[in-house]
Amino acid sequence: MVTGTSVVAPLLLFLVWCSRRGRPWLINWADWTPRVDRRGALRWGITLGGVAIVCGFTIEWLGQLADFAGGSESMQLADKTRSELLWLAPLFVVGAPIFEEYVFRAWMLERFRRVMPAWLALVWTALAFAAMHVPQGVVPALELASGGLLLGLTWLWTRSWLACALAHGVHNGAVLMALLVALPS
Repeated sequence: MVTGTSVVAPLLLFLVWCSRRGRPWLINWADWTPRVDRRGALRWGITLGGVAIVCGFTIEWLGQLADFAGGSESMQLADKTRSELLWLAPLFVVGAPIFEEYVFRAWMLERFRRVMPAWLALVWTALAFAAMHVPQGVVPALELASGGLLLGLTWLWTRSWLACALAHGVHNGAVLMALLVALPS
């Protein structure tokens, strides 16, 4: 079974190898500056969060039509009770987006973009994002990879960590709300 670490580790080793060849990627690890102001980041984050919701639910719906099996993160959360979901909500809606957007977009995508074309860096980070969530099937892998691509594009367009984290949080919040509504009282 392929784990997220087994996918991300070779990519990081590639970056180390590139840095030894005269391409500094590790120094100045937070040297990016946003292209949009905070209001612009809020607009981008909320708008693209809505797009991520539509994309995720569309892929899920198409997967159900095609009868693909597989359990995603949301399916793992569906096994929880309402009180457990409410306890996990701050982590799922705030903590995970802040951490993951910093690691995958502000750090990894920015580093990859320095040593390879932007489109290839975008694809690698989307695949790493999906692999770190260890999807169990075709549909969850497509959902996570498409979400990684969308969030990566948000980063490339705005260079705003706030916009990416907000879009991610809006998507996770919608998934959590859908799970809470679907649970029996």
